[in-house]
Amino acid sequence: MVKIKQQLIDSYYMKWIDDKIPALGNKTPREASKDPELRKELISILNEIESSSDPTGKVPRPPIDKMKRELNLL
Repeated sequence: MVKIKQQLIDSYYMKWIDDKIPALGNKTPREASKDPELRKELISILNEIESSSDPTGKVPRPPIDKMKRELNLL
């Protein structure tokens, strides 16, 4: 069950990188990663997602490192 939950979380966030995000001027995280000004905001958003993850471990963590690699942020 834990593996299925992690797969769902991973799938959601990997799709999220191609969704238009209002905080990024309605650009996708993929588009924002190529814009120097939006890149900073994107990194801030990803760091916020990472820091707000469930500290109890009951909810799987978002795949932040995988997302950052996909967006060439690492």
